[in-house]
Amino acid sequence: MKIKKLEDSLISKIAAGEVIERPASIVKELVENSIDSGATQVTVNVVRAGKKLISVADNGCGMTYDDAIISFERHTTSKICDVDDLFSIHTLGFRGEALASIASVSKIEMVTNTGNSSATKIEVFGGVISDVGSAGAPRGTEIKVSDIFFNTPARKKYMKSDAVELEHIVDIVTRYALANPKVHFKLLSDTREIISTPGSDDLLSNIRNIYGRETEKNVVALDSSVKGIVVSGYVSKPALTRGSKDHQSVFVNGRYIKNKIVSDSVYNAYKTLLPKHRHPFFVLFITIDSAAIDVNIHPSKKEIKVRNDIESDLSDAVFSAVDKTLKENVLIPDAVISARDRVRDSGVAPKAKNLYKVSAGTQVTLRPSQSIVSEKASSYVGSEEVHTVDDKEVSVSSSAVSEESPVVSRLPAMKIIGQVNKTYIIAETADGMFIIDQHAAHERVVYEKFMGMYGSSDIKTQNLINVQIIELPAKESLILSSNIFEFKRYGFDIETFGKDTFIVRTVPVILGKVKSKDMIKDIIEDFINLSKSDKISEISERIIITMSCRAAIKGGEELTAHSIKTLIDELAKTENPFTCPHGRPTIINMSVSELEKKFKRVV
Repeated sequence: MKIKKLEDSLISKIAAGEVIERPASIVKELVENSIDSGATQVTVNVVRAGKKLISVADNGCGMTYDDAIISFERHTTSKICDVDDLFSIHTLGFRGEALASIASVSKIEMVTNTGNSSATKIEVFGGVISDVGSAGAPRGTEIKVSDIFFNTPARKKYMKSDAVELEHIVDIVTRYALANPKVHFKLLSDTREIISTPGSDDLLSNIRNIYGRETEKNVVALDSSVKGIVVSGYVSKPALTRGSKDHQSVFVNGRYIKNKIVSDSVYNAYKTLLPKHRHPFFVLFITIDSAAIDVNIHPSKKEIKVRNDIESDLSDAVFSAVDKTLKENVLIPDAVISARDRVRDSGVAPKAKNLYKVSAGTQVTLRPSQSIVSEKASSYVGSEEVHTVDDKEVSVSSSAVSEESPVVSRLPAMKIIGQVNKTYIIAETADGMFIIDQHAAHERVVYEKFMGMYGSSDIKTQNLINVQIIELPAKESLILSSNIFEFKRYGFDIETFGKDTFIVRTVPVILGKVKSKDMIKDIIEDFINLSKSDKISEISERIIITMSCRAAIKGGEELTAHSIKTLIDELAKTENPFTCPHGRPTIINMSVSELEKKFKRVV
C-alpha cells in the first residue's frame, strides 16, 4: 500500500475528533478561551443542547483583526512560545487546536473587539474562512457555532439525546463557575436560564447558587499546605453523600481535571465515614509547582501527569487536608422531618404506627473535659469486662485512658435522658437534643479499638471454655484452610479437625462473651465472602468492620444508666464519633427551634 500525504481538510477533521467529542467539548474550549482573555462575564447560550447553536460571549480583552484571522489556523496560540513553556503552563487553552478543530466540523461566526476600534467579524464554513468584515460590538468576543458535525455525519449520529447532551454542557459550565468565582457565568438553554452565578469571588456562594442551600449547610471549608502543595476548598459532612461522583470537582492550578491520586486520597480520608455505594461532595483547589505536572498528556486536557517524585507528596497533602478538616469539625447531622410527617393543618396528628416505652435513666451531664467513668476500668488479659443488664450482657472493653489522663471529647456536653425502643439513646443538649443509635455508636467504639490493637499487633484473646467445632462446605473449607494463619492475626486460634471440620479455641476479647458457635461461624463466613477475590491480609479494615458489627450491642438491648454513660464516654474519645464504620450516622441532632416548628410554637 502506497504512503500518501493526507489533505489538510482531512487532517483537521481527524484532529477535531480528538478534541471535539460532543457539544459540551466546544463549550469547554470556548469558555477556557474566555477565562484566559480576562473576562469577568461569560454567557453561554445553546439551542437544542448545542446541536443547532452554541454561543459563548465574554467581555475579555478581544482580538485584533490580524489575530482574529490567524486564530482559525491549526497550532496557533498566544499562550506558549517554545518547548520550555509546555512545562510551565498557567493558562487553560494552550494547544492551538480548539478554534481550528471546531471550525473544521461546523459553521462559525466570530465577532471580537479589543475596545480600541470597530469589531472584527469573521465567518468560517467547514474550516474555510468565507467572509471577513467589521461590526459594531463592545469589548470582548462572541463566537457562535452552528450545525456541528454537518460535514461528518458518522460523528453526528453518535450524539445522544438533547437531555443527555445538555447535562454535559451544564456540567462543564458548573465546573468553570466553581473554579472562577470572580466571573459571572450565565447558561441559557433555548432561552431558559439554567445557571447564573453572582461573580462575587465567594466560593461558598457559588456552591449555594449551583447546588442549593442544603449542600451549602453540609460542607466544611479546608485550607492546608504540605510540602509546598496547597489544598483548599470544601468537602461534605458525612451526612451529605451522593449516589455518584458527579458532584466532585478537582482543580489543579485552576484547571478542572480528573486524577486518581487525588480521588483515592479523598476517599481514604473519609474511610469509614461513608455508607456503602455513597460518595462525598467536594470542591478542591490544589496549587502545585507547574513544573511538577504535565497538563499536555490528553488532547482535551482532562487529565494531568504528576511527576513520580511528587506523587506521594500530593497524596499526603490531599489526605492530610481532608482528614484534618473532618476530624476538627462536629459532624452531627440535623434531624429533618419531611412535610408529610408534619402535623396537619386541622391540628390532628397522624396516628403513630408504634408506641414505645421510654426507659428513664439517671440524668448525668457529660462535659467535653469530664470523664463519665466513675471508676477505673479493670485491666485484663484473656478476659472481658461485661456489664449485666436484666440478664443481657453488653460488652464494653476496658478504657485505654487512666483516671489521671485528661479525657479529650469530640462531643458537646449532654445530659442522658434514657432509651427509646431499647435502641436509641436520648440526650439533652444546650440547643435541643441528641438521638444516638446505640448499635452504631458501639460499633464505632469497637472498630477503633480493634484497629488500634491490629495496628500494634496486640489483639487480646480469650480461651473458649468449650471449644467450638465448625463444619464447612468444601469450597469454604478450602478457603479457611489456606488462611488459618491470617485468622490468627485477628485473634482466632483455629485448627483443622478432619475433613472440612475445624476447632475454634480462642476468639478476640473484644467480641465479649461468645454466646454460640453460630456467631463464630457467621464471622468466619463473612471473612470467607470478603476474601473470595482478595487475600485476607489485603482487606484487614473490611474484616475488622465486620467483626465490629458482630461485637457491638444491638438494637433492642436494654442498657443500664452506667452502660449508657460508659458507651457515650467511649464514643466521645474516638477519632470519628459521628458515623459507624459503615458510614451510618451514630448521632443526629434536633434543635429546640426545630422542635418548636414541629409543635407550631413558631412559624
